[in-house]
Amino acid sequence: DKKILFKYKEGLICLTGGLQSEIAQSYLYGGIKESQKVINDNKNMFGLNNLFLEIQINKLVEQQRLNSLLLDISRKKFIRTIVTNPCHYLLKNEYESYMSLVSLKNKKFLHSVREIDHDLKNFYVKSPDAIWKDIKNIHKESFFDTCRIGVRCNVNIKLREIHLPIFT
Repeated sequence: DKKILFKYKEGLICLTGGLQSEIAQSYLYGGIKESQKVINDNKNMFGLNNLFLEIQINKLVEQQRLNSLLLDISRKKFIRTIVTNPCHYLLKNEYESYMSLVSLKNKKFLHSVREIDHDLKNFYVKSPDAIWKDIKNIHKESFFDTCRIGVRCNVNIKLREIHLPIFT
């Protein structure tokens, strides 16, 4: 809900998201003008210092098209970019287990799910070195801005405690 987001926007950093984001969907189904409108709305809400266009490096054709658009808009509108990686599972060697879950969820045989793989072998939590390797020849500044966001965030999570919401 954008009204609630606008009300609590102070201190938030806006990342535009991946292929399921509002910006990506507006581009893929509405075209460049529609996605630029969504980006301008976000720029007006969060300001240039708190809005980052999100680049993801993978082999999905739609993602590559979106990345090209976002890099072009970044240059024209002076909006910074960051690099992220979609994470569907934690470790690289968990790919087979993940694909087994996908096949069960979709009620398909494992071999048929692999046929529509879409580069899911790279959808694990990557190290900064692996992300750098992926982005350094495409847009180095995205990596540096990603690191700058990390410095701006002040999050302390006690990892040895259970954190669940309180239900009443």
